[in-house]
Amino acid sequence: MHPILPDDTVSSPVILSMSSEEPETLFLGCDTRKAILLREEVPSSLVRYTSAQLEKDDTTTGSQKTMDLLRTWLEMCIANHPDCTKYCSQKSSTPPTRVLDVGSKGTADDPKLFVSNGINAPYLALSHCWGKSPIPTTTTANIAERQTGIPFGILPKNFQDAIVVARLLSIRYLWIDSLCIVQDSKQDWDIESARMAAVYKNAVCTLAAAGSADPSGGLFGIRDPRVNRPCWLPIPTENGSEGVETNTQGSFWCQPGLRPNGPLYTRAWVLQEQALSGRMVSFSANRIFWDCLEASRSELKLSSSAVEGPTGEALIKFKRLTAQIDSPSSPEDATSSSPEDATSSSPEDATSSSPEDAISSSPEDATVLPGFKDAGYTTWYDILHSYMDRKVTYNTDRLPAISAVAQEMSQILDDQYYAGIWRGDLIVGLLWCCYSKDWSRIKPPLKYVAPSWSWASIQSGLSCSRDFRAIPEEGDPRSFKGGSSGDSERDYAELEILEINTSPSGPSTFGSLASGSVSLKCWIKFAVLSITSGANNLLETDSGLQIGGFIADEPLRDDMQGRELWCLLAGWHEDFPDMSTCLILLPTGFAVDECRRIGVGGVAEQSWDTVTEMRRVVIV
Repeated sequence: MHPILPDDTVSSPVILSMSSEEPETLFLGCDTRKAILLREEVPSSLVRYTSAQLEKDDTTTGSQKTMDLLRTWLEMCIANHPDCTKYCSQKSSTPPTRVLDVGSKGTADDPKLFVSNGINAPYLALSHCWGKSPIPTTTTANIAERQTGIPFGILPKNFQDAIVVARLLSIRYLWIDSLCIVQDSKQDWDIESARMAAVYKNAVCTLAAAGSADPSGGLFGIRDPRVNRPCWLPIPTENGSEGVETNTQGSFWCQPGLRPNGPLYTRAWVLQEQALSGRMVSFSANRIFWDCLEASRSELKLSSSAVEGPTGEALIKFKRLTAQIDSPSSPEDATSSSPEDATSSSPEDATSSSPEDAISSSPEDATVLPGFKDAGYTTWYDILHSYMDRKVTYNTDRLPAISAVAQEMSQILDDQYYAGIWRGDLIVGLLWCCYSKDWSRIKPPLKYVAPSWSWASIQSGLSCSRDFRAIPEEGDPRSFKGGSSGDSERDYAELEILEINTSPSGPSTFGSLASGSVSLKCWIKFAVLSITSGANNLLETDSGLQIGGFIADEPLRDDMQGRELWCLLAGWHEDFPDMSTCLILLPTGFAVDECRRIGVGGVAEQSWDTVTEMRRVVIV
């Protein structure tokens, strides 16, 4: 029988070959199909969760065996992970205003809405897609009824499965957004959404319905355990003069590089739930995944591994930066609210963060160390890279859907936040660049979202390079001359941030906006737009010679051909020292100095000696 495709009984024989290089690799081939497996050392306490001990009822991700594994991972984390303890202290696990009381393990009673009143108790949180189908909600009309009981049978499968998990883990309280926030009360929504960071940070664990596009999909997927657990495949190994023996303890194999995916992780709102959750278990279509600050695991790879991919790395850095700001808890706190008495596990699970990732081992001193703020800014834009590739139902949600992460970052950076950009990093922050796989689908939003200088104003992917040398503000001791040659007579440090204004449309300065502007005193180079074969070229106003080009924030209209543009000198990119990096601005015509951003690009350094002016500019 095919070891990777167990239902396949008619294919050609399977061919195995093995590499002794680190890590040891097993190559399997059958017809045109192939698979790569890596050797995995499985602790004896986890052998039950491999193919060596298959169980007949282990046919879904909600099996008792899978729930036992989840419980083991949780207890290992609580007992052995100091970084996770700092980030989500169990002792200060105060539930949100309302949670679902699901009862104790083994109960069949209907859940009910419970007002926490500041009690100290562990709880779980659910991360899920709302979808387009109707979803049970709590409203001002039914909140009293919800507190007496919610019939289990009327709940969608995602909610039912989350309740089952909570009961199996002996965690009595569960937070689900649609039921725990009064959906038709703007006041309650404003209050509770402002507390979203605490909801996910304080949860013992977040359950992610990764494989469900809507609440009816459920957490638990049907699967064959033989292809979703480490494969027990004894390989003969040399043992000196004793000849050949079978090594069983190290003879477990798994596929590398697998990460949770599914409809949930295409949604923008979910990224901040990932970022804020200290522990998250993802229920994908055929296996579960575990992620915390110190470990990344799955049913197929039981041992701890490093978090892979730019999104995972950025989220871990964010959580470790947050842990430096929050006061650490004592080791005793870690076990105070465990599902049951947490038991210590294999030493392989106890890992520590690197100094580079953690920034500092001393939370009290972390924020004053050189590079701390720059690490924070870099982490913020790394998170945005992934965020802008995700979908929002309404463009006006673009800032609110990342607001909880922004609130945390404001504490980390001790900085002011304006439409997604930080005051202490304003010049580099303004130099974001957009990209899209299909420019024809990029259109201006129908409703106001953000000022043109904010990345939130666009509907495409985002790139935020940190390789710029931004022009220092006026009076900054870092003043310098010119770009690569340094032979210019003009002082390029003459850039002054005059004023930044953003007007929120709601109660939160981190949420949706009604308007925004930034006023600068800066060097402006005047140029003419020439659109040729899809390229946006900048021409000298008098000679017509090309002096640069730019990447537009959205497709430019044909009637913009020949328009005068303003190139705002902002700095230099390390890879292109002979080109000045500029914001490309289009005068609005409504006020003398008023412009809107239409892109970012480069202008030849030597061209700044003509048609150049130091002036006040207001970007809206």
